[in-house]
Amino acid sequence: MGFTVFVALWATDHSPQHEASASARVIATALPLAVFPASWLLRMRARRPREVTIGTWYLVIGACVGTIGSLSRAIAFAVHPVPDPMHSPFAGVAAAVGMATCLLMTCGLMLEAAARSQGKLRASNAQLQRVANTDPLTGVGNRRYFETAALEAVAAAREAGQPVCVVLLDIDHFKDINDRHGHEAGDEVLRSIATMVSAQLRARDLLARWGGEEFAVLLVGADVPEAARVGERLLQGVRSLSVAAVGGQRITLSAGVARLGATESLAEGQRRADAALYEAKTQGRDRMAMAG
Repeated sequence: MGFTVFVALWATDHSPQHEASASARVIATALPLAVFPASWLLRMRARRPREVTIGTWYLVIGACVGTIGSLSRAIAFAVHPVPDPMHSPFAGVAAAVGMATCLLMTCGLMLEAAARSQGKLRASNAQLQRVANTDPLTGVGNRRYFETAALEAVAAAREAGQPVCVVLLDIDHFKDINDRHGHEAGDEVLRSIATMVSAQLRARDLLARWGGEEFAVLLVGADVPEAARVGERLLQGVRSLSVAAVGGQRITLSAGVARLGATESLAEGQRRADAALYEAKTQGRDRMAMAG
């Protein structure tokens, strides 16, 4: 910005003392100014196209105009020296170039600052959205996230003609774990199970802490046999967990699985999965039940 103001003021100065060193001073100003568009062009190459804002282009164009105008003035004075610089045909052009440079770069700086502020605001909003959709204890999605994301996933799967299954998981005797080992141990069990379950699922599947010691899973593109295999794998994975906080106490899950019908709502499928989970609990826990 300092270079821009200097060029704009200097371009309107036509005193004899100033013109005596016109060529040298213009070139001395133009050379560092030329570094500005070059550095921005290099930065633009490293950024994705959508990250290059209109402010960036204003800055580059303004610096280029200032550089070209300064060099052109030096060349003009060298080729056509005049006794009275005030009557030089290039004087008005030089002043216009200086003002255009100042205007372009000022607008560029303002637009670039606004674009960066908007980028920070978008990043902040995205972070707030992630926090709002994440269970703070386990790091997986929360119920709000599941209800929103699952509806979108179900709609997309049905449009593609793919099956969808809902799996509800509940930690067996979780109250006893809290009572015997404390709530910190219970929290460690929840985190361990969330990590294990998340590692067993595919990228397109959804996992959320449904509430308390219960987790909800949406298996996209999985039919009933595949959902049963996933459920058994999750139950076995929990049986194999070793959580130091509970002193090696065996941890188990119960699971209820339901495949969504072609016209069935997500809430209806979840109710059937919950009924299947209740059946697994009544049959002795540490097992999976399929909804009818």
